Amino acid sequence: AVRRTSETLKSDETCERITGALQRLEELYPEAVYPDMYFMIGDLSNGGTYTGYGVDLAIEAYLADENTPLSGVNADFVKFIQGPDSIPGLVVHEYVHVQQRYLPPDRDTLLAHSLIEGSANFIEYLVCERYDNDELQAYGDAHEAELWAEFEKIMNGYDFGDWLYVESDVRPTNTGYYVGYKICEAYYAKASDKHQAVCDMMNLE
Repeated sequence: AVRRTSETLKSDETCERITGALQRLEELYPEAVYPDMYFMIGDLSNGGTYTGYGVDLAIEAYLADENTPLSGVNADFVKFIQGPDSIPGLVVHEYVHVQQRYLPPDRDTLLAHSLIEGSANFIEYLVCERYDNDELQAYGDAHEAELWAEFEKIMNGYDFGDWLYVESDVRPTNTGYYVGYKICEAYYAKASDKHQAVCDMMNLE
């Protein structure tokens, strides 16, 4: 069903939008490296994966539009369907992950992972001027104080619980992305050296 919209990836317009986004990323972070990136049609189970040699993007959710039949598709996955216009942002998000330093297991806390994901979302916003997930952002803005109060109690632990990577019964999936985004947004706003602030997001300590 997404075969037709997949052709948009080959269009000059899409290529120009992706190239423009990467040029803006380069301005923010000239140290960036760009391994090969492969666009793939997956089975609705994954998004982006960095293998160490290249970035594999499963983009079927990004190719669905109002004409795509969704019968039988997991309801939680439907929330991630954003359409072809969001592909430049996806590219930026995954290239941010390529740059990032991941912490060793003993420091791989809920806070650390939320910062890894939230900073990718924040830099994506700086580059593309659009949120990675409008629904999550709206929910977070409406519940920011209570989310932080809950998050702060457990952020140094290793249980990602209802915050990351799994469907939640109590809040939208991946609310940790939002918390990480807001931390990075505040950090960047207060930083006198914006480039150094981006470097800090890429190289967590």
